[in-house]
Amino acid sequence: MSFKDIPKIELHLHLDGSVRPETIADMLKIDINKVKEETIAKEKCEDLNDYLTKFELPIKAMQTKENLKRITHELISDLKDENVIYAEIRFAPIKHIENLTLEEVVEAVTQGLKNEDVKTNLILCMMRDSSYEENLKIVELAKKYLNKGVVGLDLAGAEALYKTKTFEQLFKKASKEKIPFTIHAGEADGPSSINDAISFKASRIGHGIRAIEDEKTIKKIINENILLEICPTSNVQTNAVKTYENHPIKKLFDLGCKVSINTDNRTVSNVTLTKEYELLNKYLNFSLDEIIKINLETIKHTFLSEKEKQELTSLYLDKIRIK
Repeated sequence: MSFKDIPKIELHLHLDGSVRPETIADMLKIDINKVKEETIAKEKCEDLNDYLTKFELPIKAMQTKENLKRITHELISDLKDENVIYAEIRFAPIKHIENLTLEEVVEAVTQGLKNEDVKTNLILCMMRDSSYEENLKIVELAKKYLNKGVVGLDLAGAEALYKTKTFEQLFKKASKEKIPFTIHAGEADGPSSINDAISFKASRIGHGIRAIEDEKTIKKIINENILLEICPTSNVQTNAVKTYENHPIKKLFDLGCKVSINTDNRTVSNVTLTKEYELLNKYLNFSLDEIIKINLETIKHTFLSEKEKQELTSLYLDKIRIK
């Protein structure tokens, strides 16, 4: 069985970072080469903020119901092509309201999810550079659509510029409303950002790789059974780590941290999950069996109900046996 053949689970996947360049070119009526130049990041960006400039064109295209539906539908098709059987797709509704309401945005993306072959749900992102009032609307939006296509909340954006600790009240509100959440932390900022996210009761951490800098943070992640949503290629591109060989995912995994493997942004990082697995095998000696083990553990940390987790685990194991 190859890395392409195995069933896959993806929990850290940005919709606006995973739009087909050909689709953007069609929607905006601009040259495909220009689109690729402006949406696919270099193998080495200066930093996270440099990487984030690649989202401007896709967001420009994602301002109508029809475009949002089509882009979501095409992403699901891309997931199916490499045997992803479950994905939680995240996006920031606030980025798509030039012509639409927040509700219309969520409903359009939800309609685009419908596919019998890939089970999917949405995570709504608050943005670090948004106001408290704007982010509060996203918490309320997540509450409104919880278990109606939406399964959780996230906080994304420039982590080093807008410190995690300043968002405590929003996550208190989310906890009160029983909305599951993950938080981008420990990517552009250090272990303190991860510890703040854990103190808010995040059950997952987006990236979290800088936990490797602090033994106490690692112990806390292990003891509280927190999943690190790791995106190796993206981490190398944003200079969160220097090279694949230096990526801490293997050390964290060997120490007992729960990790998942993700693409982050399929277009911006020009990557698939198959490629991520192959790179981890090449540079850090992850075996096929270890990748399968990681996927099975990842299912336990999805924002699904316990019954749905059991069903997904059974489906995963069935597909492994068939292969």
